[in-house]
Amino acid sequence: LAGPSTSVLLVSDHGNVTNRFGASISMRLLETGLAVKNGKGRIDRKKSLAYPNDLVSTWITVNAKPGTARYEQVQDKVIDAILSWKTSNGKRAIAAALKKKDSHLLGYYGKECGDVTFHYNSGFTWACGKNPAKSLMPAQGGANHGPQMPVTFYGISDNLSFYVLKGPAFRKGERHADEKNGFINLVDIVPTICHAAGITTPKDTTGTVRYGLFKA
Repeated sequence: LAGPSTSVLLVSDHGNVTNRFGASISMRLLETGLAVKNGKGRIDRKKSLAYPNDLVSTWITVNAKPGTARYEQVQDKVIDAILSWKTSNGKRAIAAALKKKDSHLLGYYGKECGDVTFHYNSGFTWACGKNPAKSLMPAQGGANHGPQMPVTFYGISDNLSFYVLKGPAFRKGERHADEKNGFINLVDIVPTICHAAGITTPKDTTGTVRYGLFKA
């Protein structure tokens, strides 16, 4: 049904990244003294300085009042603890860790946002078994997505989706240069489609038109 004036746009789901290491954030907080266990062997949230957040697996809750010096001190301790977390051959488990006030750079904000936001490094995931003996262990096979940075690539797969466009308005036979022009975000798809179709972009759209995909 596609004629010479038809535009076709195809976007995939994301991929998965090969698991190489299981990294238990709970165990890391325990072994660095930031968290303690209760009588049932679980993290005691009242006595711990920090503990994993229930809402998002890459958030950590700090047990101190926001806005106080104590709050920021514990945030610093958490970030130091997880950024210094390495395998025996020196590979860091965590790619990035930010305080709540800085987490909007990764798209996290609001009342429920964790006090510390982190993302695992390539090949690392939360999969560490139900009762891990160590905070870092060889992964038990499989692949994962979610806890790593969105642009994570490892081995034969990555977390990225792909975006293919064909039509009279688009450049022909050209591959988008990610290193030069930055990655295309999912939120950019709707504005780009609207521009190609010559219709007004919805007011609540947060992305931008990727003009570099169009002919001059």
